[in-house]
Amino acid sequence: MTGFHRYEIPAESSELTESEAKMLQAIADGLRREDVASELSLALGTVKNYRSRIIVKLGAENMVNAVAMAMRRGLIL
Repeated sequence: MTGFHRYEIPAESSELTESEAKMLQAIADGLRREDVASELSLALGTVKNYRSRIIVKLGAENMVNAVAMAMRRGLIL
């Protein structure tokens, strides 16, 4: 039996949700966490959770790396 650590995402859940993609695009456009929360009508804690999930789902080291990877994969502009 394989356990998951706190932010590990099962393979079947590895695609970004529409909300995660919108948030990643907003970050790529230069918005700060607080601005993303306001723009997408999300709580700041939700934005932080999405950021963590996006990093894990893309296999990135950090959010800058996640944005670059998403751009290369055509997930965001």
